[in-house]
Amino acid sequence: MQKVLFYGLLIGLLLNATGCSLPQLQGRDGQAEIQQDQTNKMETEKERPVPENVQVAQAVAGQMGNPVLTPDEQGRITAGIQETLTTLIEAMRVKDLSKGNTVFYGLDEAGSVITMEELQLEVETLHPVEWRVESSRLAGKDSRLVEVSFTMPDGSLHQGKPFNMVNIGEAWMIHYNSFAASFHAMAEHLLGRDSEVNGDDPVEIIF
Repeated sequence: MQKVLFYGLLIGLLLNATGCSLPQLQGRDGQAEIQQDQTNKMETEKERPVPENVQVAQAVAGQMGNPVLTPDEQGRITAGIQETLTTLIEAMRVKDLSKGNTVFYGLDEAGSVITMEELQLEVETLHPVEWRVESSRLAGKDSRLVEVSFTMPDGSLHQGKPFNMVNIGEAWMIHYNSFAASFHAMAEHLLGRDSEVNGDDPVEIIF
């Protein structure tokens, strides 16, 4: 019993020497645990992945969805359109209407500004040596508005008005009436027909 009292007295003297009581020590231990919990919580929140900002392109008129194309996807679309245009222009330059007809859809010569024979003659007369897709943008499901520039034998560069193309079975097809109107408008200027009608000297207009 005396030993118990002795040890109790010794502990009391130690606490008085440090200026702390037993409840105070317990309180400090509790505060330390709370601070440690808060630190662990903050570190856990820092480790959580933060969602990245996603940029969405502006929709164009008539566009049902708004997919953001990767450079590779856009490149494949442009290459497919370019391939179809090459088939058409080369067929028209050598008067192969049957082959040229394979890349058209919506062929309606009665509702077009010119017939296919007249279009073929204009392509043969102007005889473009190069053609390049300048832009293409969505114009409805699987459809695009395409702008193409043509390089003529004299080296001059001319750009036609937009025309429609559509993806059918992973192949790009040209809407006949809109392409015929685009190429014919360019040919009218280059061949000086508008000026002849107005009685003026031919004027070359670059689109």
